[in-house]
Amino acid sequence: SIVLSASRCAKFSLPGFVLVRLGVGSRRHKFAMAATRKFLEGLGSAIHPSNVRRIGPFSVGSIGVGCYRMKMEHVPMIAGAVTKGMNFIDTAAHYEDGASEVAVGAALQILQQNKIPREACVVCTKYGHLEGRSLAKYQAAQPAPYHEDVVQYSQVSWHCIAPAYLEAELEGTEKRMGGVNPDMVLLHNPEFFLSQCKKDRVPVAEAHEEMYARITKAFTFFEQQIQQGRIKSYGVSTNTRSCFFSVSGGSNVYESMDVERLVLAARDAATAVGKGISEHGMAAVQLPLNLVESGAVLGRPLPKYPHAAAPPCLPVAQRLGVAVITNRPLNAIPPSGAAPSDGSWGQHVRLAQKPNKPASATTAIFSKAVGGVVPGGSDLSLQEAALRVAAGAPGGDVALGGMKQKE
Repeated sequence: SIVLSASRCAKFSLPGFVLVRLGVGSRRHKFAMAATRKFLEGLGSAIHPSNVRRIGPFSVGSIGVGCYRMKMEHVPMIAGAVTKGMNFIDTAAHYEDGASEVAVGAALQILQQNKIPREACVVCTKYGHLEGRSLAKYQAAQPAPYHEDVVQYSQVSWHCIAPAYLEAELEGTEKRMGGVNPDMVLLHNPEFFLSQCKKDRVPVAEAHEEMYARITKAFTFFEQQIQQGRIKSYGVSTNTRSCFFSVSGGSNVYESMDVERLVLAARDAATAVGKGISEHGMAAVQLPLNLVESGAVLGRPLPKYPHAAAPPCLPVAQRLGVAVITNRPLNAIPPSGAAPSDGSWGQHVRLAQKPNKPASATTAIFSKAVGGVVPGGSDLSLQEAALRVAAGAPGGDVALGGMKQKE
């Protein structure tokens, strides 16, 4: 996968392709597209044209800002990243118990004070996880709202994608971000419903039919919000069939999500609000992709269990006009049997090398593997090379770079 990504894109400063995505119909969408494109063009040589991608009606840089662990102390970093061309900002309602969305809103205010308009950025948030404040609020409500649609997968983390819940979360996002509406909303791991069905031994076909029926209802809600001007597009953050692991950490068969069925649900949702099937607002899927978890690009071959094998999902999404956002480029989960028997990898593999510290054996192996095939790889740190590979994956659009520390 490294050779493919690097060799086909070697002439660019950062590997990648410019892909044509969803059509743009409304005047509002045309304005959004023009504003983001104008911002990136204004950066001049700071961003190579090959690193400008399309997600729905937006033009975005090929590396986005992942705000998983970000709070107010990270606001300068978020704003600074946007000025470098990282104008796709990804957060979620439950990240840092809502503090991540607060930080995003504060960063947008700083950018506007520095003459960078709100429309230059694409803000994506995610709904689905009931944790912290949202879970406490739900548990305190009498009677409990949308009770039949809630999945309790641990004592401290529940899940829901019911339209009433999505409405409450959207209102919460608008408040936390200082009156700012998100541009894109993703359902966050809706397959947790399948995890519960698996525990209850529900037949897989029956479980998936109910799952996609629930997703269609959620998509219909999103289509209505597009018509009202509250959001511009939507999608799903999930582990698709080609991913090595399910959302619960097991083999990704029963709980896997299918991109084609998601698009069919979006088409049904569009017709439910009086639109044509090609006018749906589903713009993207988000999934993990890194040097270890390469299933999105290479597929998931399982010689012993051919019925569970899956083709790569990036070409499927590209064919259907759905953009692909990839996460965890530097934090991989090794497949069973791939990690050293001495347990030196642990549960996760960090594809990064700390400055001024000797490389571990694992880090040295990865550095050597990517150094010879990524353009300029011999002069790059492991994390820089790994991020280039993730951002240049054929059919991928934006790779999210997160952080733990301000440094």
